[in-house]
Amino acid sequence: MSEIDASQTARRLERVVSFRLSAADHAEYEKLIAASSLRPSEFFRSVILNHQVEIVVRKADATSIKRLLFLSNKISNNLNQIARRLNADNLAGVISEQTYRLALEELHSISFFMKAYLDDVD
Repeated sequence: MSEIDASQTARRLERVVSFRLSAADHAEYEKLIAASSLRPSEFFRSVILNHQVEIVVRKADATSIKRLLFLSNKISNNLNQIARRLNADNLAGVISEQTYRLALEELHSISFFMKAYLDDVD
């Protein structure tokens, strides 16, 4: 097997990647391909594999942020109700001190992880 045959075998193109475009985007796509003088597959391999691409990070939409805020408020309210009930039951002697402390630790953990998650939201 020649050196050229070996390199072609090692780089066999086996995976297909496809995507959809609007009519306007497709027209722009056609212009780019024509200007590049490459076949479409060659063009995209060049762009992707040579890191000739600008990645645009989309911000979360307002609806998603509102939903997240709504859910976090509901969770916070539920945690507060549980904490109040635990405190009342502890003062009334309904639950043991150990149960009270373990439950409070769990509530603190949930609160901590929830806040840490929300800190990552834009």
